[in-house]
This record gives sequence, structure tokens and C-alpha cells, in this order.
Amino acid sequence: MGGSFSCPGVRTQWSDLSVTLSPPADDTDVDDAYLHLVTHRGVLGVVRQELARIESRDSKWQQTQLFQLGHVASTPTSTECIHQLQVLHYRRERAHEYLRLLRLVVLRARRRWVRLFVQDDGLAMLLSLLSPAFDADVLTSVLDLVLLLLSFVSVLEHFVLRTQHPLVVNVVRCLGPTHEIVSIKVLQVCRLLCLFTHSGHIAVHAAMDQCFGPRVVGDVVGLLEHGSEPAREAVLRLLHALLEGEDSPQLHTFAHRLVALGVPAWLAQHGDEADLGKELDTAVAFEATRCQQLLRRFLPPPDHLQDAIQHLHEHARAYQLEAAALKVVTALLSVTEPAAWEALVERMAPAPVAPVSPRPTSMPATHHPRFAKYFRMLEVQVPKDLVRQRMLADGVDTALLDAPQTIVANAAPTSPPTSPVSATPKGLLWHKWSDVRGTIFEATPTGKIDADDVHVAFQMRSPIRRSPSSPTLRSPSQPILLHPRRAKHIRKLLDQHHLTLLKPSIADALISGKVDALTYDMVTHVRHVLALPTAEEKASLAAFTGNVSLLQHPEGVLHALVRIPGVDALLDLLATVLKFDTSVQAFERDCTVVQTACRELTLSTALHQVLGYVLDLGNHINAGTPRGNALGFNLLTDLHKLEHVRQSAGGSTTALHFLASVLRSQDATLLAFPATLPSLETVAKSNLSSSELTAQLQGLHAQVQFVAQALQTTPPQYCLSTFTMFLNYSAAPLARCDATWTDTAAVLESTMLTFLKLPKDTLSVHSSSFFLGIHQFAQALERADRENCEPLVLRKAMSLPPPGARPPAPHRSHSMAS
Repeated sequence: MGGSFSCPGVRTQWSDLSVTLSPPADDTDVDDAYLHLVTHRGVLGVVRQELARIESRDSKWQQTQLFQLGHVASTPTSTECIHQLQVLHYRRERAHEYLRLLRLVVLRARRRWVRLFVQDDGLAMLLSLLSPAFDADVLTSVLDLVLLLLSFVSVLEHFVLRTQHPLVVNVVRCLGPTHEIVSIKVLQVCRLLCLFTHSGHIAVHAAMDQCFGPRVVGDVVGLLEHGSEPAREAVLRLLHALLEGEDSPQLHTFAHRLVALGVPAWLAQHGDEADLGKELDTAVAFEATRCQQLLRRFLPPPDHLQDAIQHLHEHARAYQLEAAALKVVTALLSVTEPAAWEALVERMAPAPVAPVSPRPTSMPATHHPRFAKYFRMLEVQVPKDLVRQRMLADGVDTALLDAPQTIVANAAPTSPPTSPVSATPKGLLWHKWSDVRGTIFEATPTGKIDADDVHVAFQMRSPIRRSPSSPTLRSPSQPILLHPRRAKHIRKLLDQHHLTLLKPSIADALISGKVDALTYDMVTHVRHVLALPTAEEKASLAAFTGNVSLLQHPEGVLHALVRIPGVDALLDLLATVLKFDTSVQAFERDCTVVQTACRELTLSTALHQVLGYVLDLGNHINAGTPRGNALGFNLLTDLHKLEHVRQSAGGSTTALHFLASVLRSQDATLLAFPATLPSLETVAKSNLSSSELTAQLQGLHAQVQFVAQALQTTPPQYCLSTFTMFLNYSAAPLARCDATWTDTAAVLESTMLTFLKLPKDTLSVHSSSFFLGIHQFAQALERADRENCEPLVLRKAMSLPPPGARPPAPHRSHSMAS
């Protein structure tokens, strides 16, 4: 590949990409310049700080200096770079040089170049190099290039998309104990994705699960236990970013795997339980402390009682103080649950083992499984009064203590049975019809079932009958005029669009006529809110005459609005007035774009020459037929037909591919004719046709007529001066728009007559397809040229000799030698 990217037949060899940089002067200047550069690339917040921490001083200086040098006009396109990455799978020995040159291209590329590189699957092609076929140096170079690309916000947004999770999987697969530096780069990439957005957390967790989560967590813990200081720091920073995310099932699973592998104990050893004055000065100790705090909420609650029992038993056995321990047990039995302490009593004074035999149907109380524990407590010298209190608390007859040989049935409980819990009656959940006219229920007789029998059988509560004079359930201090669910939705809309924070309020602004602070969006949201209450609720709000301060948040706002006479019509008029200026600006902008596109089509000599090539090609194809010897053709219907005429050699090559190859060989600059038509794409994608612009102009006149007609028929009570001023003001913009459209229509007609031989009265119908047809032809020709160049790129790349290799000696056969 030499020292440049190349595409045979597309551009000349682009020589050296790198330049000599002066050494940096001050670390502060380097950091500030790098932060400004990352901000220019669209990355903000903690991600920007993390990038500044990861990048070395030399890398920051190189990025800032190359950025200041500006973009190079001969930079390879993103498509060419992607083709070169494809070649690396066949020429692995050239990987280092290719990646170095690609890094220089990215350093001097614009943000649009990076966005196109990502959209054309360049990032996926780059990450496909993370395979065992390449050595650790190549993997490190690829991950360094990925970290550089992550300083562009378009790459971060592309990485965290749900459809791009396989990209994160390719990165996570490189994690392992084989190459520590590669693992550090992987951890840094994953941390950047987690810091960017919550979708980054989801992408990293999904990648771990797809790469077999326990293995990935095991590799992370292995780096934590046996890795170097930089590896441990990278692991802890990633753990901190993952544990700090929102609660999710994936996060809980990940945390439980860490707990199962003993990570909390390692964090406690290297974190806050170490020497605070010495250990916390290191980044590893600091990150371990933070991770320990975050992991604490996933740990099971400690069983302090079992720990105390274990320590008590060990000390009693070690110092032969079983008697004193039994006294402590006796004292604790009266204030704690006995189950845990009974296990200790059995361990210190075990009961004799009885031979295995069939379980008798009746036995003495001392051997009964339900009552034997109380007699064992007496055997270990627990006071009888405490045992009696425990039996009373458990609901057991205390008379058994005085008669321990009482025969008790095995299945007969001595405690009184508890009364069954009465079931709560449930109603019949059916759909109630209030109007049954025309159905069978209209003539069906009812009243044959006694209501009292139903209430007794189903234990139903009797309906509460209220007298007409009985008070309602609603408190008079807080009147409710809206349905609670609808009120909640309206409150959410008002708060979301900040409509309650306006001073003066919207109702006061409408009444006073001071609507200068209102915008079209605000009025649109208010119209939407007013359409939500029902007619009955609006009537209740308008008829409310009580204390307005007692109304809830949405009801008070709606009450002030619905009391304005004709508020809906008033808001419609106000929205029309506020939208007028924006509509005028949009119309004038569209007319300007159409005029510019027409001038570009008329002055583009490259387009005219390409159409001449198309005419020659068509005449040669149609030679000897009635369609031959044409002097021109219809651009509206004939340009796209070049894609449907296939060459005789077969395959997928068409007449358009042949035209692209001819242009490439004779005058390659003609293939760049879309660059002379920058406004064509805007007109084609926006569908700015003659009918569309005419409809926009008619809409402007309709807005003014709507306001004028409303003032004549039903003039509003408020904001009358605003609408009168609007009618006086709108005359000048309308006249300007009429003149602009007249000029635009004339330019459009003359341009179409230059390219089309059609009647004038039909030109306005075909204006949309005119621009769209030329734009689609330009795209198809560019695509055909790119497909023609793909075999040349691969053939050129496959023929490159390895670096430092000597040219092969000419072969001489035996016959030639003889």
C-alpha cells in the first residue's frame, strides 16, 4: 500500500498523510485544547472527561494539532477506506500500516466523513479485524482506533443502538487473560458506552450475556486478582460504571455473579478496610471503595444471630465454659426467638439417639416431636417459669410440664384449632348495559329471585341507600370537576410544556390582549389541553362559582380558560396569526431553493456532457431500429431505463455500468457532476414541485382570509387589536410572496423547457418528477461507478508485495535454458 490510500482509476496516489509536529509546550494547554476538540466533535459531560483521562499527552497533542491543520481536499472517501479494510483479511501483514494511515485519515477528517464511515458499516468492518487471526499489536491498534472514533458523538450514538449490539459483542470477545493491554482497551470502550447513556449499559450487558456471562465475569475477576495496577484500575472503573446504572434484571444478575466470585471480600481488602492514610492515595484503592459502596446493596443481609451463636459455641468449647454459656442462653431465650438457641442447646447437650423403628401412633409427651423441646430445655437447666412462658407463647398446654408421661396421640394436636378465615365475597364482573332497546333484555321479565336469599348465600353487603338530603362523599373544601385520570393526564401535559409557569398566565394574557410572549407551540398545546375534557366537564368548570383557590392544579387552569367567551375560536385565530410569519419564511426559502436548483441545472456543463454521452449510448444501442438517430430524449421517462438494459456478457452489468466505465476512462471529472448541483438533493427529497409551492401560497392567503372573515362575522371579545394589526401587516408579506412565486414559476418553466420538449401547460405537472429523475440518475450513476471500481480495488490490493520483499526473479524453464 505504500504511504497512501489508493483506489485505481478513482484518484492519484495520495502521498504522505502525516506531518511533523512541534513538541507540546504546556500540559494545561494540551488538556484545554483537547477538551475543546472533543466538544467540537459533540461529546460532553463525563464521557469527555473520561476521554481526556484515557488519552495520553502525545495523542492529545497529535489530535489537536492535526485538527488545526484542517481537512485535506484529497482525503480518501469513507467507501475507499472500507474497501481497504476488507483487503486486510487477505493481506494481514499490511494491517499495521493500513491502521496507521486510517488513524491519520480520521484525525484530519470532518464530522460528516466519520458519520458516513459509520453509516456505511465501516465500524463493523473495522471491528471484524478483532479476530484470533491477528496478533495482539493489531488488536491494540484496532481498539485504539475505536477509542479515537468514540470521541465523535455519531459513533457513540451508533454503538448503543439496539440493532448494533453485535458490534459490542465483537469488542467484549477480546476480553481475556491472554493479552492484558487488549483487555484494558476493551474495558475502556465498555466504560465509555456505559457513561454515555443507559442504552450503553443495556448494550454491554447484552454483549456479556451473548459471550457467556459467567466466563466474561470470571475473566474480569481474574484481571482484578492477578492483573497489573492499570488493569485493576480499568476493571474497577468499569464495575463502577455498571453498578451505578439503573436497576434492571441484567444488573442484578451481574452483581450476584460478582458476589458469588468473592469480589466484595477483595474490595474490602483493598478499599476502606485498608490503611486509609496509605492505600486510598492510589486509584485502585479509591475505585475499590466506590465499588464496595455500590455492591453493598446487592449483598444478602448478614445473619448476626447465627454469627453470635457460632462465636459463643466456639469460645465455650475452647475455654470449657459450657455452664456459663448455658446461663447466657437461658437469659436470651426470654427475649429472642428460641429456634436458633435451641440448636445450640442440642449441640452442647445432645439427646440420646433412639433406635430406628416405625413411628408409633401415640407416645409420651417427653418424646413427642411437638413437646420434646420443652423438656430438653429443662434438662439443660432452663428455669421452669421461662419454659412455661414459652409454652404459653406457642399456644401449648402448660399442664404437660407437671405430667411428662402423659400419652399424646401423634396426629392429635393439643392446641385448639384456629377458626377458618372467612372468604371475602366477590361481585360478578360483567359489562353493564344501560340501554337495552332492541335486544332480548327489553322484554325479559325480572324480579323472580329473592334479594335476601342472594345476600345470605353469597354474604353480600347490603347496598347503602342515601337519602336525597344526605351529603356526598366529596369534600366541599376540595371540589372535583374532572375525572381523576383525565386530570392527571392534563396536569402532565401542562407541566411538560411549562404552561403553568407563564407570568401572566395564558388566560390573563388572552383577556388583557398582551400575547407577545406566547408562541405557536404554546397555543397549540393549550388547544390540545382544552380538547381533552368532556362537554359536561367543561360546563361544570364554566359554572363553578366557588373559591377558585380550592381547585386543584389542572382544574384551576382550565376554569380560567373556559370562562373566556369563545376561547376555542380565539385560540384558533391566535394560532393562525402566530404561524403566519413562519409559513411565509418557509415559502420564501423553498422558492429560493428551487430557483437555485434551476440555475445550477442550467449552468452545469458537466451534466450537459453526461446527457450527451447518454444520447450517444442510446443511439448506438438502438442503431438500425426506428428509435435510432435520436436528437434528444425525454429525461422524465428515459434516464432510469439505463438500469434495465443489460449487457450481452450477462451478469449484473447494465448500460449504466457501461456509461460509468466510459466516463471513468475518458473524463473522470464528469462523474462528479452531482457536486455542481448541491441544491438538487434538497429539492428532490423535499418534493418541492410547482403544485406544492402553489398549495403553500394558497394556504397563506387562506390564513389571512380566515382571520378577516372571523372579524367580520363573529369578532372576538379579546385580542381584537392584535387581529386588526395582523390584517394590516399581512398585506405586504402576501404581495412579496406573490411576486416571489411569479419569478420562481418563470425560472422553473424556462429551465424545464431547456431540458424537455413538452407543452407549456403540462410543465407544472411534471416539475416534481423532473428534479427527482435527475437526482435518482445521479445516485444510480455513482453507485454503478462504485461497483465498477470494487474489483479493481481488490485486484490492486492483492497484487501489492509485502513490505521489504524483493521482487521475484524471472522464471526460466528448462526448454529455454537448453
